[in-house]
Amino acid sequence: MRHSRAVCVWVVPTMCHALGSLAALVIVVGVAENTLTTLLRSGGQASAHVALGLTDLILSPMLFLGGAMLYVDQAARVGRRRDSTVAQPAGALPQPPAGT
Repeated sequence: MRHSRAVCVWVVPTMCHALGSLAALVIVVGVAENTLTTLLRSGGQASAHVALGLTDLILSPMLFLGGAMLYVDQAARVGRRRDSTVAQPAGALPQPPAGT
C-alpha cells in the first residue's frame, strides 16, 4: 500500500505535466497556424487552400520536435527520480543521508 501511494505521488504530477505540455504545444501551433494562414491569404494572391498547406508544412515539425523535447524531459525526470530511493511528497524536506 505504501509503495502504491508513493507511485501515485509521482505519476499524477508527471502525467499532468506531460498532458499540459502537449496541450500548450497544440494551442500554440494552432494559433500560429491561424495567424499565418490569415497573413498569407491577405498578403498575396494565394488561395485559402494554398495558405493552409504552406502553414501546415512549416508548422507541423514543431509538433514533432515539441513531443520529442517532452519525451527527453520526461526521461530526465525518471532518471532523476530513480536516484532517490523513496519518492518524497511535494513540500517534504529532504532527509539527510544515513550514517551522518
